[in-house]
Amino acid sequence: MTSIEGARPRWYQRVLPVTALAVAVLALATLAVPGFRDQVRLSASHQREPYVELYFARAADGTQLVCTSRVRFTIASHLDRTSDLAYEVTVDGTTRTGTASIAPGESVDVDEAVAHRGAYDVAVLLPASGDRLRAHCPGGRR
Repeated sequence: MTSIEGARPRWYQRVLPVTALAVAVLALATLAVPGFRDQVRLSASHQREPYVELYFARAADGTQLVCTSRVRFTIASHLDRTSDLAYEVTVDGTTRTGTASIAPGESVDVDEAVAHRGAYDVAVLLPASGDRLRAHCPGGRR
């Protein structure tokens, strides 16, 4: 026969108070800290964050088309609606601007002719998002 005084508490008798304390701390943090509350709301809602991809285009063989007589880049939309996205292409301080209309889930290839001599720098910017691509080209045409 075993004594009741020497019996260890069952596992759920140890876990329940700790779990209740953890839930209470989370509830207080949610009420007291706005940033925490917003993060919990985002985590619980499973909403995807809309974004845009920007990358240099690739040739059929998979090589990137960067240092040529043209600047070729791709804008891929993960936005919620069709958007007109402004872009800037800068080659050695000369900037060209344009706009690409893009639907959700689609991508647009942009091709801009560039004039250069010798080594040159290329930058592509999406002003609305701040996304930027940069490349330094050693010169010559490939």
